[in-house]
Amino acid sequence: MGLRYEYYTPLTETDDLQVIFNIDNGVIDPNTTRPYKTNKDSLLPRVSFTYAPCKTVLRSGFGVFVGPGQTEDQIQPVESDRVSSTISSGAFPVDQNALIANFVNNPNNRSYQPRAYANEYSIPERIYQYTFSVQRELPGNMSATAAYVGSQGRNLFLRSVANNIVQVLTNPNPANAALVIREFSIPIRDADGNITGVQNPYAEVDYKTSGGRDNYNALQLSLNKRSSKGLATNVQYTLGRSRGNTAGSNEAQTAANNARAVNEFDYDIGYNSFDVRHTFNLSVLYEIPYKGTGAAGTLFGDRQVGGIVNARSGRQHLRLASG
Repeated sequence: MGLRYEYYTPLTETDDLQVIFNIDNGVIDPNTTRPYKTNKDSLLPRVSFTYAPCKTVLRSGFGVFVGPGQTEDQIQPVESDRVSSTISSGAFPVDQNALIANFVNNPNNRSYQPRAYANEYSIPERIYQYTFSVQRELPGNMSATAAYVGSQGRNLFLRSVANNIVQVLTNPNPANAALVIREFSIPIRDADGNITGVQNPYAEVDYKTSGGRDNYNALQLSLNKRSSKGLATNVQYTLGRSRGNTAGSNEAQTAANNARAVNEFDYDIGYNSFDVRHTFNLSVLYEIPYKGTGAAGTLFGDRQVGGIVNARSGRQHLRLASG
């Protein structure tokens, strides 16, 4: 039995040069604002037991594990303290001063794209792991094991987009393209209130949040033969399933339904991208029983021959929309 405590402080820039973009109202919050929350309740119990009656071993364990996710996902506000532009045509290399002048002098086309967090984003991610196994000694230096392995992920990393397009209007000026209005656009109106133009200071904003969940359940079977008469073998088979609306930090995909509605991430509940139903492994190691001398002894003496076979079913990709 054991008990562990972990606390992760939010990462900030030394001189408060982070940009805290508020995805709820489209404004830049004060740079002293905490970029995300961190929970202080990470008491992590661990418990396990082993019981060994005659030729049989029973094992079980449970543990809670937490982590802040990959560092890249914690420094979004620091990365936002810069302006990025994508050039798809024209002469290269591009004059940096020309890029800066174009950004400053064209407020309608600035489309600054900060990387942001939802206001409810918090760390750490939390995993509950548990297992139970039965191992039995068999004749012929063999042993068989059957195990159940499971885990539950909570408060996992999620990602989506803010500042979505909410309306597209015909531009009264036929020389220009249609008017694209986003959540945080600034419409320009005439005296009658008609929209004649629009300023889009922000492009689509990629944002991170938490609250995702997943689960994994597996039956693991193995048959092991200890080395006897020069031969050792191991056979393993796993029947597993992993489902959820995210696979956590570094594995989360942008929400398919990013309308920012209540429970938008529930539309992504389904098999995780790494879900594999069947996995089979076979390994064989054989020691050549030749003990001669001379050239033959050099070639065949003290030699081992081994082989490994791995097979698995394809990954699942079904996503089930919530009702």
